[in-house]
Amino acid sequence: MAPFASKIQSARRILVVNPRGLGDIIHSLPVVAMLRRTLSHAQVDLLASAHSEDLFAIVPSVRQVLTTPFYPRPKTKLQRYRQRLKVAWRIRKNGYDAIINLQAIESTSMMIALSRAPYKLALRGMLSPIAMPWLYSDVVDQRWRNQSAYRFMLESIAAAGFAVGGCHLGPELVDLSRQQMPDSICAPFFHFSPFTSRTSRQLPCIESQALVTGLLQRYPTHQLVVSCAAAPREAGQIHSMLPAAPAGRIKVFAGTLSLGQLGLLMAHADAHIGPDTGSLHLAWLAGAKTVSWFLNHESLLAWVPYGPQHRILLSLREQVRIGDKAREAEPVPVQCIKAAHILEEVDRLLSAPLPPREQWWSSDQLGFRCIY
Repeated sequence: MAPFASKIQSARRILVVNPRGLGDIIHSLPVVAMLRRTLSHAQVDLLASAHSEDLFAIVPSVRQVLTTPFYPRPKTKLQRYRQRLKVAWRIRKNGYDAIINLQAIESTSMMIALSRAPYKLALRGMLSPIAMPWLYSDVVDQRWRNQSAYRFMLESIAAAGFAVGGCHLGPELVDLSRQQMPDSICAPFFHFSPFTSRTSRQLPCIESQALVTGLLQRYPTHQLVVSCAAAPREAGQIHSMLPAAPAGRIKVFAGTLSLGQLGLLMAHADAHIGPDTGSLHLAWLAGAKTVSWFLNHESLLAWVPYGPQHRILLSLREQVRIGDKAREAEPVPVQCIKAAHILEEVDRLLSAPLPPREQWWSSDQLGFRCIY
């Protein structure tokens, strides 16, 4: 049987499917860029989550974005099926020649079931098997090994016959030239993103305050830029976790930055500092230096940033709480990782000699520090 890549050489419209969190979508971009390079005559579209739509203002490899809500999730089965049916009809209306599903779980498989695309490729998710494989013309059931999410996707797509050499997650995938730096930002500065969608991954308020105070004291010439999403919880709490500071030392953006502006801000910061969340992957994509912290979980190596420009704190004793029941429980912020640990890693990152930037993106280096 001919590989999938050979079957779609004459395809005019291709849809890549991965409507999940911001990190998942960012890790899909090397695949999209590879398709645009390999099939330059084809229009490559992406089915993504609605909350990430403005990311594609800085992603030149994506021509059109179809969106579906990821937050809030439908509460009933009927609502879920209606939502999937709406997306399915939009896909079918666009008349794609080929569809590549990077997350062939039940919801995405149902969305493309009515597409009428002659060629449909299903790739296994990292931790979930392929749902409804009979809906696809081709299947790659390659299991995830301890590697980054984007490299797993590239290896899976390579098994379908594509040439993926030289593809990495880095700033060559985005165009920040038309973005405007927010007013009153002065170099040098740090960027701090304190929140995540799950409180269990972020610092307690007192540690965030200690971190901000420590950064301002250790780096007296630096400004600190603090940002969050427009979600009511984050916008309502962001000022309470910031200590008093001299005028101009702290700049706060509570849900007012686009993802393009945020990417530009991170690219020019001396370091992005924050927990395991979507903004960390945006910083990785934009080419920023980062200091981040993670809780222990089974797919950890899929999401930690690789390269000498990143420092990672890992709380080995604290596990990620996954699932609806965990969300209903009282959220407990990170306990083991303290502001002092983060400040030490910022010092190490800024003082350590780094290899040339062009070597950062292909590096397998992991800057782990484990906290017990």
